[in-house]
Amino acid sequence: MKTYGNIILMTVICIVLFWVFMALRPANATFFPGPSGSCCNQFGGGGQMPQPQASPRKVKCFRAAIAQPPSVRNAAIGRCIRQR
Repeated sequence: MKTYGNIILMTVICIVLFWVFMALRPANATFFPGPSGSCCNQFGGGGQMPQPQASPRKVKCFRAAIAQPPSVRNAAIGRCIRQR
C-alpha cells in the first residue's frame, strides 16, 4: 500500500508542477483568420495564411544568381538574401 501512496503523491506533484508552469508561462494566444476573414473564427476553419511575396527585384537577383557558375553561386545567393 505504501507504493501506491507514493505513486499517487508523485502524480499529484507532477500535475501541480505542470499546472504552475503553465500558469507562469502560458502559450501565446494567436489569431488565425478564417477563409472569410471573420473576426470570430478563432481556429481559422482550415483557411491558409497568405504567404509573403518576394519583390520582383529579389526574384530577378535570385534568377541571376542561380545562372552563375557553381564557384560563385553561393556568394551571389548570399548577396540576394542580404538585399533589401
